[in-house]
Amino acid sequence: MKSVYRLGLLGRDIGYSRSPELFAEIFRREGLEGSTYRLIDRSEVSPFFTEVRRTAHWDGFNVTTPYKTAVIPYLDRLDPLSTAVGAVNCVTCREGILTGYNTDVEGFAASLREEIGEGTLPGCALILGSGGASRAVRVALEQLGIPSEMVSRSRGLTYEELTPEQLARTPLIVHATPLGSAKYPGAKPPLPYNALHAGQLLIDLTYEPEVTPFLKEGLAHGCRTANGLTMLRAQAEAAWHHFRDKRISEPSSSSKVS
Repeated sequence: MKSVYRLGLLGRDIGYSRSPELFAEIFRREGLEGSTYRLIDRSEVSPFFTEVRRTAHWDGFNVTTPYKTAVIPYLDRLDPLSTAVGAVNCVTCREGILTGYNTDVEGFAASLREEIGEGTLPGCALILGSGGASRAVRVALEQLGIPSEMVSRSRGLTYEELTPEQLARTPLIVHATPLGSAKYPGAKPPLPYNALHAGQLLIDLTYEPEVTPFLKEGLAHGCRTANGLTMLRAQAEAAWHHFRDKRISEPSSSSKVS
């Protein structure tokens, strides 16, 4: 393992992020004094990748909204999971090779298992949103054998088409849009919330604020709720395994970005 790591989080308007705090904990645990984790808040990604290629400063970085798909053309390789999801949230930089990974899948699966505990996995799910995080949730649910349907403004089932009856009979509803986050305070997806009831589990991938308007609706109707902090911690640990030396090498099954 290296003695010092230079990591960061690439995104836009990300001052709310708790990732630096989580990686500070990891650095303390691993005894990596002097390692850094910076917020890389950029209005576009191209200049940053020019910097990465020119300076060789970075050991790796995480990627958040709105760049989980935008970074892909700038990478040399993708691991099979990020290829399946079509989104990247972790990039390793080693020997001039940039490799993309997706640890959101592992992070969401871990958070769902923690919420369910010893209970039975839900029989089906609705995923609100169609971005990179939504696709990672869908792949995680597929791996767990849980059929799901995506709801969005323009892809798959639309919010207008979602009926109260369908919402009521779905045991797991995952919100994967930025509505209600620190970027869009007070907002929530347009759902027939009166159809919610006890016995349903609502998960919001947002963790700031801890209780979003979406989760408040769930609580008001007796639902179990969870925010995205457990997922954030789990995906950060998964990313750390890619960043550290013993797993930073490029997997033989990686696909080359063309």
